Amino acid sequence: MLRIVRSDGSEFRVRSLTDQVYSMQDDLGWQWHWSVSEALKRAQTCGELFTVSLSEMEITTERIRPQYDGMDEEYAMSTDLTRPLIFVPFREKHQLIDGWNRLFKASVLGVDELFAYFLSQDEADACLVCKLPPGRGIDWGQPARS
Repeated sequence: MLRIVRSDGSEFRVRSLTDQVYSMQDDLGWQWHWSVSEALKRAQTCGELFTVSLSEMEITTERIRPQYDGMDEEYAMSTDLTRPLIFVPFREKHQLIDGWNRLFKASVLGVDELFAYFLSQDEADACLVCKLPPGRGIDWGQPARS
């Protein structure tokens, strides 16, 4: 187990180096890294399952591709659409941290509704492995995105 001590003194424990982490860079260059494994555990323990509509969210294949650079579309088409998406609150909206491939498959197949968990701010904060300021994170060699 890997123990990470955050700048505020709180700890985050990575149970395995194979734990899935969702990483993104916002438009200001800040990098956010959430443990999907921890988010799923928390969602299944105390989260309410919702249904989301791709049409209401204006989700299309063309909108997904630039948000998930380098998606393996063949793999995406093999994913299980019954597995819920996971969202965290992010700047007064919600950020998808797990389910991009399922979202893509649903949009290609014309499936409008998927199950989803929406974590609370406290749950999302507990899943945040780290937040890194501009210039201190991973250089993905691509422009910043939110």
